[in-house]
Amino acid sequence: MTADCDLQAALLVYAVPARTALTPEQNAGAHCVWCGAPVPPGAGLDLGGHGGWSPYGCPACYEVQRAWLRTYLEWAGHVRACATCRAGRWCATSADFQGCLTESAHRADRPPVVCARCEKEVEAAERFEPHIRAGGHPTRIGYVHAAVCPGDERRWPCP
Repeated sequence: MTADCDLQAALLVYAVPARTALTPEQNAGAHCVWCGAPVPPGAGLDLGGHGGWSPYGCPACYEVQRAWLRTYLEWAGHVRACATCRAGRWCATSADFQGCLTESAHRADRPPVVCARCEKEVEAAERFEPHIRAGGHPTRIGYVHAAVCPGDERRWPCP
């Protein structure tokens, strides 16, 4: 399986709204799952539903959601591999990723960044990083403050 196929499968899990949040037209693939606009036959992108569920995205929405998720996953890979980030010191590459992710999340109309540790919305000036929690099904993706949550002197273990 190619990386693009993996990314498309990840979009279905992490970026497509739940069936219950969609209209019948969105669930049937007639309207975009993100913007709700009609998707003419042959013009949309099949997001890989199953069991009678046929979510489609319009090309514009698909591209912004794909850019957001690609940035998120690339940053998460960096954090796992970077000794500086794993030590809670945060490197310049993570700073660049935070800027790119913030911009792509805004274009993709993603919800505000909320820290999975302290459950508070991350302020614009605060450092944060991706947090992937495995072990459940599906794996959960989210964010955490980088190393220390504001007002908490304890150092959290890096994800």
